[in-house]
Amino acid sequence: MGKFICKICGAEENTERWTNGKELETHQMCQSCNHWREQHELDKTKRGEHGYAIFNGRHYTLLPHTDAQIFRGFGGRKFTVKFNDGYETVCDNVWYQGDIPEGYWREKMPDNVTYLVS
Repeated sequence: MGKFICKICGAEENTERWTNGKELETHQMCQSCNHWREQHELDKTKRGEHGYAIFNGRHYTLLPHTDAQIFRGFGGRKFTVKFNDGYETVCDNVWYQGDIPEGYWREKMPDNVTYLVS
């Protein structure tokens, strides 16, 4: 393990700083770009078209309801989500992954929601 330049954003990464250093080396991505690679992959393979929301460049996951309020995103606050394809849902288990960086990741992960409000 060691240092390398991220193939996406050009940042220098030191894999010795992270427990997933081997994964970073394998993908030749910094921690931030690897995070967005993982989110994009999960969106496309596991979450499905209505299992995540990207609104104003912010990424959210929409998980099923659970009776354990302490384990619900945003404390179980209900969000109304309207997708670009017209599908609308209310979700009380919304989790925020962060603001998607401009450039490469925003191009790969455009907004798929026209309305998201709690």
